[in-house]
Amino acid sequence: MLLEPLVRDKKEDTPLTILDAQQGIFELSGRSLPEDATTFYDPIVAWLANYATSPNPNSEFVFKFEYYNTATSRTLIRLFDEIAKVPNATVVWYYDPADAEEEGEIDEVAQDLSALSGIPFDFRSIES
Repeated sequence: MLLEPLVRDKKEDTPLTILDAQQGIFELSGRSLPEDATTFYDPIVAWLANYATSPNPNSEFVFKFEYYNTATSRTLIRLFDEIAKVPNATVVWYYDPADAEEEGEIDEVAQDLSALSGIPFDFRSIES
């Protein structure tokens, strides 16, 4: 079964979303402040659940959030539960080194998501 790509343009309060198994592109980038995070992320979680049943041999999921709210961080738990079901999945989490210096952490929520999902994240500076 061919899984149709899920692509959404970046908006002021929602991230660019590209989930395209044929092209091997899996990325969320930008700001995530949707009024209803569940409604925004449910189709993404459903897409990932379908993808996990017949994934590519290797899948790299890229996250480049400029900012995300608390509602998004709660919803991301469900998203990473689905990514954890994808064999040979890797997660690349980009962070702003200026924020890491200010806060003393790369991204505490991302570190928690990695631990909760059991997926080791590859943390990369957005400058590299």
